Amino acid sequence: MHTLYYFSGTGNSMHAAIELAKRTNGKAKPLLSVKDTSLSGEVGLIFPVYMNGLPKPVEAFIRQADFSKVTYLYAVTTHGGVPGKPEHYLKHLLEKYHQIALDDYHAIEMINNTPKGVAPKFLMHLDWETEITAEKRHEMLAREMAAIDTIAEAVNHRSIGFKEALVMGINKISWAGKLMWHIDSSPKLIFEVDDTCTGCGICEEVCLSNRIKLLDYPMWADMACYYCYACFNFCPQQAIYVKHYKKKMGRYHHPSMAQEAIASQKLLD
Repeated sequence: MHTLYYFSGTGNSMHAAIELAKRTNGKAKPLLSVKDTSLSGEVGLIFPVYMNGLPKPVEAFIRQADFSKVTYLYAVTTHGGVPGKPEHYLKHLLEKYHQIALDDYHAIEMINNTPKGVAPKFLMHLDWETEITAEKRHEMLAREMAAIDTIAEAVNHRSIGFKEALVMGINKISWAGKLMWHIDSSPKLIFEVDDTCTGCGICEEVCLSNRIKLLDYPMWADMACYYCYACFNFCPQQAIYVKHYKKKMGRYHHPSMAQEAIASQKLLD
């Protein structure tokens, strides 16, 4: 059995998981809707890099899951050009809570689609939307497919490249990187909406943390946010914004992933 568990806010990781599953005789499952976390067989974890780390629901899934019957474990992350080293924090969590090793790790560069409203303005990349051109999307899709083909070959051959690299002293993480693990990296992100909102409800539909409630306008409840930016990127009016970023010059989600696909990750009662 080969299962790929994914989390995806704007479709990059979801699309990668689906395409990788096709090439490896696997089954892609959204980790948010997994009720039985007793994992077994070959397992892949597919998710985006958030603040050089793991999305909160991915971290929670790893802590809660039972890996005792897993025979091969790998991870694939998607990123917008600054991958960081999330594989080492993932390795740390797996060893701490399950005494299991990560066999292999891969990263896929996609498109940066985050206005980074949690960072000081001088550290932000405020013109990210100018890079999301038709040409850049075409380049991204070609790059993604090539990367997935390479990853699929590694998975099919049960590569243990990450484990071997650690033994050889390659791909180390610095002491400063380890220090970051002990700092609360949860951003205090505040979403707002302007008067162009039509009340269509898409933001509520794609909110993976279920904190958006639509009245006349969307309201963000004072509860945990996954910082996936799905509400921001799927708003057809570009009416949703964050601190330092109110421009309406484009949003992004994976070309093959519609809002219904993103919403389908949520566990239904």
